[in-house]
Amino acid sequence: DKSWVNSFLKIDDQIWLATHNGIVILNQDNKSQIDNEIVDYFLNNIIYELVRANDHIFIASESGLYIYDIQNNKIYDLESFGYRSESFIFPSNHFDYTAITKNKDNIYFANQSGIISFNLSDRSWSNAVESSIYGALEVRSIALAKEKIFIATVNGLVQYDMKKNSLEIFNYKFMGSINDMYIKGSKIWLGTSQGLISYRYR
Repeated sequence: DKSWVNSFLKIDDQIWLATHNGIVILNQDNKSQIDNEIVDYFLNNIIYELVRANDHIFIASESGLYIYDIQNNKIYDLESFGYRSESFIFPSNHFDYTAITKNKDNIYFANQSGIISFNLSDRSWSNAVESSIYGALEVRSIALAKEKIFIATVNGLVQYDMKKNSLEIFNYKFMGSINDMYIKGSKIWLGTSQGLISYRYR
């Protein structure tokens, strides 16, 4: 029974947990589970990550990318939320969104078919990174530092400059498998199966 927690959020007096069996919502005070439409909707679905932006919760799951409108208590899928330009192309695989990251302007979402972004100001979708950049591999985690995006896959780490279209690949054995990343200043910290690793990326 794989029920470990992949990600969590605090929403008012509730704790939202992303697990391999769906979304679990706990009352912060007494830790009791809360049952509602969201819990039912994602039951037995692998939830990889939860990220809040304004009044929306972005949900990366095995069955696709979803957006929950907190104010209106409504769930949207990728195709029914926001705006798309004619140049925007949906990733060929609509499933298994496994990683999310954000800065003050955009949120980025990754699966094996590509990385897309959502602009928080004009609510528009864009194609950010082609899957060929990271070998169309399963993405474990993504992190941002201005124009640089770091993509941890099952085979190592890709550092890609989206503005200059240049990349570096790190797949050293001593790194093990990367599960999470955190950027602080000019350093990136990697949470790996071999422990905590950091390096100066600029």
